[in-house]
Amino acid sequence: MLLFVVLVAAGALWAWMRMQQAATVPGASTTVQRFEVAPGSSLRAVLRALERQQLISDARMLELYLRCCKRGTAQSATHVKVGRYRIVPGQPPLEIVRQLIEGKVLLERVTIPEGWSFAQMRALLARQPELKQTLQGSTDAQIMELLGVPGVFAEGRFAPDTYSYSPGVTT
Repeated sequence: MLLFVVLVAAGALWAWMRMQQAATVPGASTTVQRFEVAPGSSLRAVLRALERQQLISDARMLELYLRCCKRGTAQSATHVKVGRYRIVPGQPPLEIVRQLIEGKVLLERVTIPEGWSFAQMRALLARQPELKQTLQGSTDAQIMELLGVPGVFAEGRFAPDTYSYSPGVTT
């Protein structure tokens, strides 16, 4: 009976150490990587993909750690946010998970210079590969109507600035 108790305790200690290691020791990747979370991805699928890219070392143990040791915290959430992320080498697994749950996605940028016409702005936006084009073929008047201001001319209504957006946003 004593041997059984010792074996169970040793097994539990071994599992605890493996979970701690999976949660704190960074993966083997040595390069900055972009990581994409697709719509409908489960935590388990995302962790396995992170493991395949060598961003974390043990997806199964990290999932177990999150489910048993982080219950009731933000890191226990099972829903990761859709988007593209930037993961740096040496980033601890728990920090990566927090980034995915909080939705700290990689943003793209586009600059609308001062003095540009609405047509020039539309052409610039059409050239952005990360923007999903939904208004191609629409007239300026149709776009303004979709924006809830029918009958207003588009020219001069949009501020020149640098705008940040998540890849896949529609125009």
